[in-house]
Amino acid sequence: MTADQELAVEALTRGIVNKIMHTPISTLKTAARDPESTTVIDLVRRLFNLHHEDREKETAASRAVSTSVSKSVSKSASTSARGPGDED
Repeated sequence: MTADQELAVEALTRGIVNKIMHTPISTLKTAARDPESTTVIDLVRRLFNLHHEDREKETAASRAVSTSVSKSVSKSASTSARGPGDED
């Protein structure tokens, strides 16, 4: 392909992508301003598989908090099970 042909293909491709993505991008921008429009945002996340990463991060954070709380509760329970004069 010549340089002029490459530029023409690139311009055509960019135009097609812009035309296809105009409505979804506009809808997302509008939805982002409205706190009650989580349905649109959730749908886009599902369509583009964006929720998977977020869910993994949330799950990892949730596990870390859960583990920390469990250790704290276990330590507290073992401390309260001993008598007042007992030491480690």
